[in-house]
Amino acid sequence: MSNDNDDITPLLAAKSDQLNADDLIAGPITVRVVSARITGGMEQPVTVELDGGHRPWKPCKTTMRVLAALWGSAPSAWAGRLVRLYRDPTVKYGGVEVGGIRISGMSHIDGPKKITLAASKKSKVEHRIDVLRDEPKRPQPRAVQQDDAPAPGVDDFRASVRAVLREMGADMVGFLEFCEAKTGKSPGPPETWSERTAQYLAGKVRGEWAADLRTYLAPPPPLDDVSACNGDAA
Repeated sequence: MSNDNDDITPLLAAKSDQLNADDLIAGPITVRVVSARITGGMEQPVTVELDGGHRPWKPCKTTMRVLAALWGSAPSAWAGRLVRLYRDPTVKYGGVEVGGIRISGMSHIDGPKKITLAASKKSKVEHRIDVLRDEPKRPQPRAVQQDDAPAPGVDDFRASVRAVLREMGADMVGFLEFCEAKTGKSPGPPETWSERTAQYLAGKVRGEWAADLRTYLAPPPPLDDVSACNGDAA
């Protein structure tokens, strides 16, 4: 009769609730700490949430000592920082090399570091930590969604004509007289202009009529100048 409690097969499966050394067998990962907190327990009392869709990392005592030495002993202060994790195949458990997660790089340190920690009662191992440059991500420029500018209307065209007249120092009465002289018909007061008429006049005053309009609306020369032209100078 078999004893269900005498089979370790279920215990050989990797823990699915945390990051494992075998998850890094393809190579190191550089991740940002989303949050870190003390969750209790004797062997892995700290849980570190990572970005990038990785499972939580529960650092062993060796890696916790590295974190505490370089980032401080308050896990809450680690949030937002970068760490590079790799699989060290020489890590032993129960005297057997099973592999474990180690740290090879950290942000928020002032230079490369060497930390010597006990690997066993009789040996120590030097841990080398490189500096990870934590360059903040530049926000991507947001595409400014501009609505299509509304087409100019009759009021815009009327305003354009008035602006030209102001530039010339003229008034609307003189402009209407010019239009009548130019076309044989006055367009009438601006308030009565249709959009088509207003658009036509706005185009003309800034285009082919501009020179003639300026000459027509120019103030008459002083009387002394008229007399001189007529040969009446004293």
